Order: sequence, then structure tokens, then C-alpha cells
Amino acid sequence: MSDDHIVSGPVDPVDLAAAIVRRPGMYLGAPVTFDKAAAYVAAIEIVLFAAGKDSALTDEHRRLLRPSTGDRSGQQEREDIQRLEPVLVQLLAAAQDDQN
Repeated sequence: MSDDHIVSGPVDPVDLAAAIVRRPGMYLGAPVTFDKAAAYVAAIEIVLFAAGKDSALTDEHRRLLRPSTGDRSGQQEREDIQRLEPVLVQLLAAAQDDQN
């Protein structure tokens, strides 16, 4: 193995969720929309279901998956995505637990 080989350990779900909501375009692509972020969350949950895990989402998490009403400006989209951080933490932690 060469000296420049780096071995990565598991990523903390809290850190990854924070990174996703801080820079959603990097993880979800442009344009950044709440619908795209909600679809990302749904995809993680589908993967967990396929792996035989029960839903990691609470009723409160499901409430956060509904976009706010009214103005759908870029700023509102970002604020709605930021609200998803606890949902992402929960799902990413469940996915990580599934790998251990």
C-alpha cells in the first residue's frame, strides 16, 4: 500500500446531514428545491425498507417533509431544506446502523 493511501471510517450522520443542508446543490444538484431534497429523503427510506428495516421516521419527521406554503423563492426553498436536517440525521444513522 502506498503512503498516500487514505482509509476512511464511517461518517457521522450529524455531520453529513449538516453538510447536505448547508450545501444542498453539491449533494442534490441544481436547481436546489425542496421537492428534490424530499425525494432524496424518500430514496434513503426506500433503501432502508428494501433492507428489511422499519421506518426510522416519526410523525414529526413526516410533518417536516411537507413544504411550507406561499412564496417559493430560492430563500424559502433553502429554509425548507434546512428543516429536513433532523430527518436526514435519523435516516442516515439508521442506514449506518444497517451497515454495522
